[in-house]
Amino acid sequence: MGQLQDDSQDGNKVKFRIRIMFTVSPSFSSDLKTIELSVPGCKAYMSPARANDFRNSDAVYIELQGIENRNEAERLSNNLKKAVLWAAVESGVGADIGFDDFAGGLTTYGIKALAKALNVDENLFRLSVHGIDIFEDREVYTSTWGALSVQTSVGPEAFKCAFEEKFLRDLSSVPYRCFLALRFRAEADISKDRLAKFLLSLASMEALLIKHKWSPIQKRAISNAIETIRDDGRLTPTERDELMQTFEKTHQRNILQSLRALLTRLDKKDMIVDIERIYNARSRILHGNRENKIDINIIETTRKLSKDILILYLERITKK
Repeated sequence: MGQLQDDSQDGNKVKFRIRIMFTVSPSFSSDLKTIELSVPGCKAYMSPARANDFRNSDAVYIELQGIENRNEAERLSNNLKKAVLWAAVESGVGADIGFDDFAGGLTTYGIKALAKALNVDENLFRLSVHGIDIFEDREVYTSTWGALSVQTSVGPEAFKCAFEEKFLRDLSSVPYRCFLALRFRAEADISKDRLAKFLLSLASMEALLIKHKWSPIQKRAISNAIETIRDDGRLTPTERDELMQTFEKTHQRNILQSLRALLTRLDKKDMIVDIERIYNARSRILHGNRENKIDINIIETTRKLSKDILILYLERITKK
């Protein structure tokens, strides 16, 4: 059980804390027990969630203290999730922010039993939540399951700096599809499976795409082609239906075409060749009739491009 900092009360006014717990891989190569974060308007700390130091913990807490009211805490919690994921992607730390549910450790029954045994108020203890937890601003103890396997290779400094810079931004303008893209990309780095890394990196790019329609001239050309097929007496009914269905589907751009359009808008046409190579590999893997091994170079190219595209996209739509 770990104890976080406590700098809570201001007179008798009830304030709130926000805590996010997220798993990381690799863990931070630091023997520190707490790192103070620079967040305007409140006290903020980062601490290991499943050990006494960052080096041996595969999960991390970030806690904001002294929030004026619950509504403000709810608002800040949305910024907190996005800032954590963005900082993780930018600093190369795999992260999973969970879905705000029970993370293991002491259950409600266990807390009651422990409080009774120690003859203390059970409100001193709190369930461990994988994700966001908002509660009254007071000292609490939380128990989580210990880490079974920890891989260490990065220091916490890059993540700390990235988080502090991102949290200062107005991330309310970041749409849900971008939040999903961040989640997919952060989970690509935490996954140990090659195929999962590849597909999650792809998913992070695809989540950014907005459904783009063809121009009016392009639509008219497609309609003309459909009419030609319909009137072509040389085709059997089955052949005619197959071709018409194919052309009708082209009214909506496919994923690769939409990515090309996105890269053009981001002034990154130089990435298109690599994107086409990646999607050729994707097609072989997902639609081939035999097992295709994934080239490690394709995986690394996909991870790099998806990270670069996501960060560039977010930089364009957020305010500093």
